[in-house]
Amino acid sequence: MKSIIIFLYLGFLIYVLEGCGSKAKNEKIQSKDTSNASFPYALLTDIPQKFTNNFEGELYLVERTLFDTNCYRYLIKNSFVRIDEIKDTQILNISIINLIDNKIIRINPKKKMYVVNYINNTKEKIDTSIEVKNSGNYKIICGEKCFQWRIKNKTENFELSFWVSENKDYNFYYYLLNYFRSKFKHIHYYLILPHFFGKLPLEITEYTTLRDFVYQIKVVKINRIPIDTSFFYIYRNYALYHNL
Repeated sequence: MKSIIIFLYLGFLIYVLEGCGSKAKNEKIQSKDTSNASFPYALLTDIPQKFTNNFEGELYLVERTLFDTNCYRYLIKNSFVRIDEIKDTQILNISIINLIDNKIIRINPKKKMYVVNYINNTKEKIDTSIEVKNSGNYKIICGEKCFQWRIKNKTENFELSFWVSENKDYNFYYYLLNYFRSKFKHIHYYLILPHFFGKLPLEITEYTTLRDFVYQIKVVKINRIPIDTSFFYIYRNYALYHNL
């Protein structure tokens, strides 16, 4: 098992270094030729009635808060997402998510234990009176052309900046928002953006309305490759536990 963890970490480190090394030249902000647009809210008419996902591959992300920085690898195949949390040369936790039934298996590799939970699918109430604007700017992140959207809520004292892909191959992200919502209070406001389904925010930053930093989630590497189904299995020698 130790050899598997070391192999995964070395691969992760190489990809992150490659992605971060080239981000400066890829992320030059450019102005869009169209004027700014403002939308009070978006109707969810472009979401299919049945689950659909066009993307298969892996994403590498860096998550920053005021107190910590964490690195992740996401493996996506059909309705399954595996998230490896890596810190200080170790895989701390593995989460395997079934996006159809919202089942999440949390694995502790060190203890060789896992627990099965379900993601809360309760829809949050969204204040549609908040300010939503297309800044008119775009930049290239990981080879994807991304446009900036800003969401501001003065009542709750937060502002969100989304750099959203023009590409609409990332259907899985809409279903994954339920997972993120438990960690980041306002991230579900992404649903307000017009025609968001299939698009991926490659960079999300939250500030207070006074522009104090709160957190940032950033994609630093995208690989469209076939993912083996074995990545979503649990090792036979791992034990089911009720409270990891």
